[in-house]
Amino acid sequence: RLSELIPIRYRERSDGAIDVFTGSDYLVLAGTSQKLELQTDTDRGVVVHDVLLSQTRSNISHTGGELKGIVEGRDEILGGFVDQLDTYASNLIFEFNKIHASGEGTAGFGQITSASRALDSSATLNSEQSGLPFQANHGSFQIKVTNKSTGITDTVTINVDLDGIGTDTTLDSLASSINGVANLNSSVSTDGRLSISANADYEFKFSNDTSGALAAVGINPLFTGADSSDISINSLIKQNQQFLATGQGGGHSDGSNAVLLAAFSEKPIESLGGISIDSYYKKIVANLAQSSASEAALAKGAQTFRDSLLNQREQFSGVSIDEETINVLTYQRAFQSAARLVSTIDELFTILLNI
Repeated sequence: RLSELIPIRYRERSDGAIDVFTGSDYLVLAGTSQKLELQTDTDRGVVVHDVLLSQTRSNISHTGGELKGIVEGRDEILGGFVDQLDTYASNLIFEFNKIHASGEGTAGFGQITSASRALDSSATLNSEQSGLPFQANHGSFQIKVTNKSTGITDTVTINVDLDGIGTDTTLDSLASSINGVANLNSSVSTDGRLSISANADYEFKFSNDTSGALAAVGINPLFTGADSSDISINSLIKQNQQFLATGQGGGHSDGSNAVLLAAFSEKPIESLGGISIDSYYKKIVANLAQSSASEAALAKGAQTFRDSLLNQREQFSGVSIDEETINVLTYQRAFQSAARLVSTIDELFTILLNI
């Protein structure tokens, strides 16, 4: 059974003991053996296991046999599907949130904390060093601060400088810019999250984000998370649906942003090669169905080939040595009898010729 799981070689020693090897490593050598151990790791957000040898710590999951087939199926076939699913989820999160973050709900915020966090709040927003799951672009967004007593709203534009010239915007500098808006306070927490709060009797909303910074940071999103492993709905909206950004500042009857959100599934997305999120989903399903059919056909062919080899082996392994020995002796006796008959006839012909 072991030889089916991994490729092995064996060598018989002079004392009758047997050494067993796999690849360049030993399993049993001169009375010493190695155990097989599981190593747990995380790949694309999924817990995976590999098989290691206890002494040499060699990974034998990819050496061959059934084990290699199972691991390749996990890493390449299922792993490839997980990659596609992550691409789908990450684009859904970011692109949908860019529309949602520019809209307004019927209620304003008194305080909000970003859903995403930066690993380095002093790094440029669109750099890998920032650790943000999504990248913002050069642009701006607006914050509308409303006095709830008077109903007066002040609109302030926050520039997001990411043109690569001079000093670009970081999470720290973004917080500083927002903190400069009258009746607003903003800071970055120790865990890298942007926090915005309004003074008493004030509330704020967002609009016209051309930079994607709000969605990149996770301010006013519908979806939270970065990919398929952690996608979820903003808990703030689940608790209060008035924060759902259905409008664009036209009052309670304004549903203009809801129309944009509804049409999102057919919107071409540059990072998906210009196709819509709906088309990409259909592509994933089609690829999965095709791969499944292909693998099923390969498995059926391999099983047929295996059965053929087993049948051939049975034809040889099913031969009885005793029965074949008896048959050989029978044929030998028959040959000897025939030889005596031929010899007797030859003698008779000789006698007749001599008469």
